[in-house]
Amino acid sequence: MAWIRRAWGTILDVRPYIRSGAGIWPIVEGVVLVHRHWWKAGLAWMVGLLLIAPPALGGPPRGLPANAPGGLPVRQDGHAYCFTQNVSFGSVIITGGRCYTTYLVRTSAGYFLGFGPPGPPMIPPGQLVRMNTPAGAKHKGRLFYLVPLGTRVPDFPLDAMRFVTVQFLLQGGVMVISVPLAGTTTAVLRSNQLSPREDR
Repeated sequence: MAWIRRAWGTILDVRPYIRSGAGIWPIVEGVVLVHRHWWKAGLAWMVGLLLIAPPALGGPPRGLPANAPGGLPVRQDGHAYCFTQNVSFGSVIITGGRCYTTYLVRTSAGYFLGFGPPGPPMIPPGQLVRMNTPAGAKHKGRLFYLVPLGTRVPDFPLDAMRFVTVQFLLQGGVMVISVPLAGTTTAVLRSNQLSPREDR
């Protein structure tokens, strides 16, 4: 059983390098051991590395998506996003315990991400509605919140809105919303620091 003790000792020796992001060179050395006929030690080494440090091989996550364990206080329900707690963006507070559909909105005050009622989108995906029409005014009146985007949206007319599908991430205790604008262009909204929740 000496080969087991030798392999395990080697794993413990290289573990700090793996956790510090040293890469996959220990696995390469394990393969070299196999080729030197230390096949038992090499096999134990590689299996041990996979059990001890799989996150080091894939790199750190850039953010946690909605619905991830320990992730955002948001879950997706069809076209809607359901907030499990209040989330503030500047002075705008999105009330928790409710679900919302999201819309790209332009008024004379600028460009916004609008939060509307849950269920099927008020506006079919891909369509644009003018808010100076009776139908558009009705849709605008059903928006609960308007969060300023702080950026210009190319080729988006004044007094118009359309349905958008956004992406949520959690980064350092802050909710990040990626809003598609035109083509591959996106706007990024960052919330205020999220309050800790014991029930999350």
